[in-house]
Amino acid sequence: MFKAIYQDKIIAINEIDNFPCLVYDNSVEDTDHNVDDFVHVDGEFVLKTDDKAIRQEKDQRIAELKQLLAETDYIANKLIEAVDEAELQDLKEKYADTLKKRREARAEINQLEK
Repeated sequence: MFKAIYQDKIIAINEIDNFPCLVYDNSVEDTDHNVDDFVHVDGEFVLKTDDKAIRQEKDQRIAELKQLLAETDYIANKLIEAVDEAELQDLKEKYADTLKKRREARAEINQLEK
């Protein structure tokens, strides 16, 4: 595997030492890693085990979970606006799976944000 280096950052990676149409300072062979070991973060490639990569992965997961919560907020509002205990119970039963997913999403967000 080869890495194209520009200003001390890995700007491209591939299996062959050829980076056409790319401006870079030099290329370096890396026999310890393969392309799948890297991820693109803030304009450069870093190992998936790098702190930047881990932070990006966590941020992406948090965004996905918050999107799930936003998409199902109407269900939470229905529960809040239930007029009596019977309606509330019906709604809880109807949306039990969604409510469980929302609880799990909140717990995962809290864990990831620690």
